[in-house]
Amino acid sequence: MGFNKRVLGILLVLLIFLSSDKAPGISMSNFPPPVFRNGNTGNPWLAITFDDGPHHWETRQLLDLLHDLDVRATFFLVGKEVLQCPDIVARMAKEGHTIGNHSFRHWNLPRLNREQIFLEWTSCSEIISNITGLPVRFCRPPGGNYSIDVLLAAQEAGLSPILWSVNSYDAGEKDPERIVSNVINHMEPGAIILFHDGFEATLKALPAIVKKAREKKLVFVTLDQMFQH
Repeated sequence: MGFNKRVLGILLVLLIFLSSDKAPGISMSNFPPPVFRNGNTGNPWLAITFDDGPHHWETRQLLDLLHDLDVRATFFLVGKEVLQCPDIVARMAKEGHTIGNHSFRHWNLPRLNREQIFLEWTSCSEIISNITGLPVRFCRPPGGNYSIDVLLAAQEAGLSPILWSVNSYDAGEKDPERIVSNVINHMEPGAIILFHDGFEATLKALPAIVKKAREKKLVFVTLDQMFQH
């Protein structure tokens, strides 16, 4: 009992110290935000996400397909690509998709310093918001690669880091059936599925994946809906 009281006393003093002006350079902002890989498993929700767009032709096809399937998705966009396709980004927002931040240049962020990372996040968010008129809430580091500085810079930019719980392994894959197989056995409530924008096999795989998810009574939502609170 004495030991427990002593430990509690030390923790209390430490907490007071960290929250005071006597601890220069130490604040709650030095603690990185959580990295989300899935949503609330209590809801029958499923979020599909697409990285690396937009692309002039392929993304238009993908949006047409999602419209036909009546599915809303989340797109993690690269800032320099957004500059080339502002009309596509505007269409995404108009059709109810969530738009996330995939950095400005799609570099390996842990290799940059914190100021450079912050600029990657803020530049991308600003470009997207200028087109859509909406704030950007979520980010995903390229390749899923992150460090404490990547997370802290995201927090400073007002972004919540989102990874995934299911990987479709569709990047460069030519066989749609393999993509379907990679996904359907792992779909469960709260899952976030990683796809990539720009691959023909992904387009061919999506109808079968959507059909299987609906057979499981899963409902497709955007990340804005999944993390609405």
